[in-house]
Amino acid sequence: MYKILLVEDEKDIQEINKYMLSERGYNVSLAMNLAEARQGITKFAPDLIVLDIMLPDGSGLDLMEELREHGNSIPILLLTALSTPKDKVEGLRRGGNDYLAKPYDYDEFVMRIEVILRSKQQEDERVRLAVEAAHTAQEILTFGGLTLNSIARNAFVNDKLLELSQKQVGLLLLLARHINENLTYDYLYETIWGQPLAGSGQALRSAISEIRNQLAGSGYSISSERGVGYRFEQGEYR
Repeated sequence: MYKILLVEDEKDIQEINKYMLSERGYNVSLAMNLAEARQGITKFAPDLIVLDIMLPDGSGLDLMEELREHGNSIPILLLTALSTPKDKVEGLRRGGNDYLAKPYDYDEFVMRIEVILRSKQQEDERVRLAVEAAHTAQEILTFGGLTLNSIARNAFVNDKLLELSQKQVGLLLLLARHINENLTYDYLYETIWGQPLAGSGQALRSAISEIRNQLAGSGYSISSERGVGYRFEQGEYR
């Protein structure tokens, strides 16, 4: 249910607008002036504001401009007795999403709100998909024929699931995220095994050896620099 804040100092207009919107399922809150509007924005967190311009304690345009300057993009329908083209241009220029002059048709009033909220819903969906795509991009890494899933902790080469342990997949992910960088033995072991590298480092060498075998045909491999560490890079291991 969308929440709408009506900022209007004329009680009759406020009540009938509340009735028209409530009848259509909107959750409506009221404010008579700028001070109440500021409180309502903070406490009620509306999805849309219907804002009068001429209010007892100042101009609705100043409130709107204040919101925009602070990065608040909440949709605003300006509903006002100021009806000249110059007034409308000024209202839209300072951040209004739409402008409706009094007197007005109530059906048009509701329709204007529905259009704004539909646009908001589309924008919210666009942002959601963008965030989801970015999140997915972080989960799935692709290098040639190699695909790594950081959430499922698995790896595929040319759509064939690699038979790697969780630690081995974690090691491969760590190297792949630092493609073409040399990562030291100590760093790799401490990150994946959670403890300092001790002794001969046989566990690390064995894991790298198994990963190398499984990467065959992917177009990528893990090379080593003696005394330095390992590097994930393009090309087959030799």
